[in-house]
Amino acid sequence: MIDSREFSSLIREIGGSSIRWTRLKIVNSEESRHVRQAVESTFSRDLHALEEKIRKLREQSKDATIPIQQLKRSYSVQSRSFQELKTKWMLGKKLWFYDSEKALRRIYNMLVNTRRVISSIEAMRSL
Repeated sequence: MIDSREFSSLIREIGGSSIRWTRLKIVNSEESRHVRQAVESTFSRDLHALEEKIRKLREQSKDATIPIQQLKRSYSVQSRSFQELKTKWMLGKKLWFYDSEKALRRIYNMLVNTRRVISSIEAMRSL
């Protein structure tokens, strides 16, 4: 028998990914505040990392030496990361009642705009 930490480690060793969520029982309001701060901090860190990657991709799209296929692959990776983040935080909304939809929508809009930039650059390069 293995615990969740060992199971997660084994999954990573074979190339998979897993997310472990714990169930928390908050007994007083002071602990509730700490948990909320931890959830907000984690969410902000996740969003910031993805936002930086999207901005880097937009900067790369301005470089004419980078092939369009590479930009598209990078966009696909960021898009998948966003979907994983969204799934994670929609679950967080149900578990911890933390509303992250506005921030997720902002990142989604950044992705859509980046996709448009890449498409327009592809169209310009094909002329």
